[in-house]
Amino acid sequence: MRFASSFRRPAGLLAAATVGMSTAVLTVAGTAHAAVPTYSVSGSGVTAAVPAGICGVAWTVIGGSGGADSDVTPGGPGGQLVVVMPAAAGDVFTLRPGTAGADGVASTSGAAGGTNGNGIPADQGAAGGLDADSGAGTGGGGAASTVSRGSTVILRAFGGAGYGVDGGAGGGGTENDASGATPYLDFDPTLTAEALGDGAISGEGIACAPATPNLGYADELDQALELQFSTMDDGDVPTDHFEYTEDAGDTWSLLDGVNDDDEDGILAATVDGLTNGTEYTVSIRAVGAGGELSDESDPVTGTPHKKATAPSNLTVVTGDGSLTVSWGASTAGTYPIAGYGVALVWTSPNGQSGGGTEFCQTSPTVFTCTAPAQPGVTHRVVVVAVDSTDRHGEPAEATSGVVPASSVLPESDGDLTLPPGTKASVAAGKTITVSGSGYAPFSTVTVLVYSQPQILTTVVTDATGSFSVEVTVPAGLAAGQHHLVAAGVDPNGELRYLTLPITVTDGGATLAYTGADVVVPAVGGLLAVLVGAGLLLVARRRPAN
Repeated sequence: MRFASSFRRPAGLLAAATVGMSTAVLTVAGTAHAAVPTYSVSGSGVTAAVPAGICGVAWTVIGGSGGADSDVTPGGPGGQLVVVMPAAAGDVFTLRPGTAGADGVASTSGAAGGTNGNGIPADQGAAGGLDADSGAGTGGGGAASTVSRGSTVILRAFGGAGYGVDGGAGGGGTENDASGATPYLDFDPTLTAEALGDGAISGEGIACAPATPNLGYADELDQALELQFSTMDDGDVPTDHFEYTEDAGDTWSLLDGVNDDDEDGILAATVDGLTNGTEYTVSIRAVGAGGELSDESDPVTGTPHKKATAPSNLTVVTGDGSLTVSWGASTAGTYPIAGYGVALVWTSPNGQSGGGTEFCQTSPTVFTCTAPAQPGVTHRVVVVAVDSTDRHGEPAEATSGVVPASSVLPESDGDLTLPPGTKASVAAGKTITVSGSGYAPFSTVTVLVYSQPQILTTVVTDATGSFSVEVTVPAGLAAGQHHLVAAGVDPNGELRYLTLPITVTDGGATLAYTGADVVVPAVGGLLAVLVGAGLLLVARRRPAN
């Protein structure tokens, strides 16, 4: 039974006291689907059995309103219950709409309440009384409206109270009841009907259907779109195949070559034969073996285009706390090249998803750039051409050598900390424990010592982006003022430096401040397209079957 997708409401209800069933044959891209049943009921009495192919009914149940007093002040409205509940072939329902409470009559003992004939006293409206102060006869309470499956009441909308101090109570209490049903789509047990008068009941069948697919995005290819989507396993019937539309449902075509071997449950299929540079809006739906149709997915848009080629001759040279990246020109695709973007893409050592650091961007005629990079580690460098529509071309990738430490102390983004109550007293060649936070979770941090820059160790942060590590102060480090530096990336992929100034003496190390100036420049004007939406992470291209 479906619990998540929206339902399609058949067009209109039949007249009161009628039961209707019909079938419709749908044609999709020249292929006729099996007949799809419909089922509509309204009025009162025993309904026809639910036909095969109907898996739910959308009910609207309105209780009878209360009667007016003898001064013609109207009584309260009955409750309105809007609920969708499961149904099975062969189910028979009995509809008992409650009548409105009778209006009061002046100088009498009060009017009789309504009735719906279900034989349950609590569902009958009570008679009104006589207002002792004014002599006005008060209205009777309206009767509740009920739907029964067999002998069991499964839905109840309460009746309204009659107007007046001694007005009759409405049947069915003051709250709607759907405890005998299993609502799984629209459900509002407290909505109040605005109309006064007798109650009413109507129900509309919901055809059995496979689960509605969730269309995630459309990958833009040369004259094609690759659709990425997933499905739920709670449809009424299994999915046999999928269809897609490019024209808001006017035409549906078979979505062929669906690849379903992705370990994350992501499906992919390619719609080809499209025109480059034209935007398409695509939706998909699931189809059961008997022609049952799911609801349409939410649409996605995409513009097929030919990408620029990958830059050629990519080289990466390490420098003083930096990388110099050089490449050859790309060949433009559908759109002209507007420039190039370079990113450093990192993957967590424990296999968790990584991220990217926007390294630099250049004009379409500049094919090299130099910028700071985290020392003590290698970097995966990705270069792409970016066209006039901000779409990226095919990537070129290379891995750098280990970046040496910068000869100049970097600007601090915060302080490294020592264990509580611990004095930083350590002789050269001995250990000291430092901690830091604010880095990307499960990323690598390099710990260095300045004034003579030396890489001491690397450490992997925890799930919060924090670390604590014991490092050894180099035995040959000269006495005097120095800095410990932890270099890494923050959750946005930007370089992050935490520092701890120390003074190394023959007897150990104590906190000190050197007043060192910041000389590592910030990298500005970075290209957002390179790290958005995972464009430079490892892409899984699934060819169509």
